[in-house]
Amino acid sequence: MGLTVLALEPEDRAGFIEAANRHQAVERRWVAKARKAADELPTRTERAEARREVRAELDSRRAAGELLGTRDLVLASALRRVLTARGLAGDYKPVPPGTTSRGRPIGDSDRKHGHVRGSGGYQADMRVELPDALEEQLRRAVYWHTWEVIEQLRRWADKWGECPEIRFRQAAAKGVPAALAMLAAAMAPRADRAALEERERLRAQIITTGDLLRAAVKLAAAELPEELPLDLPGGAQAG
Repeated sequence: MGLTVLALEPEDRAGFIEAANRHQAVERRWVAKARKAADELPTRTERAEARREVRAELDSRRAAGELLGTRDLVLASALRRVLTARGLAGDYKPVPPGTTSRGRPIGDSDRKHGHVRGSGGYQADMRVELPDALEEQLRRAVYWHTWEVIEQLRRWADKWGECPEIRFRQAAAKGVPAALAMLAAAMAPRADRAALEERERLRAQIITTGDLLRAAVKLAAAELPEELPLDLPGGAQAG
């Protein structure tokens, strides 16, 4: 499994944890009823077989998304539904070696996430651990969904460059005298309104793994679990 830390809003984290705790409670009650039914069987052999059935049934119901007794299970279930809803659950080629970076991808910004520059961004975080296959699906889906848009944004940057303020800071950082750095920044080509609108249109199409994980957190928080009136292993009924 891949372990990472997801940045998110405090209220989303709190809502997710509440939902995950309820899922855990539902699973624990189901397991308790199933084990009680198994322990009431008359012979030791029957009881041992019934307990094995309980464990197998728990694994099966977890795999089916019916019982989600850990935060990781809750998030993985929600993420699979997010990927499906956005058309990102299909087959993708592997991500080319050396093309994935840890930093903020081109086209991502504080404003995209509703944050003012310098505000510090997200104010909470949460440990995230996904099954290997799901993590790989997420990486591939994001890469192949966005790679063409990212290439267009790179071409835009090659043509128009950074804004004058950034150009000035970059030149100053290289030791260029302030007067020359200011002159170079002022004389550099500036994107016109149409070019800026094109950049914003392209930026709006960028998605990141964090975007999809945060969407899964929100989805999970909005769907509180219900008790499962399901048959228990061995043909016993939940009381």
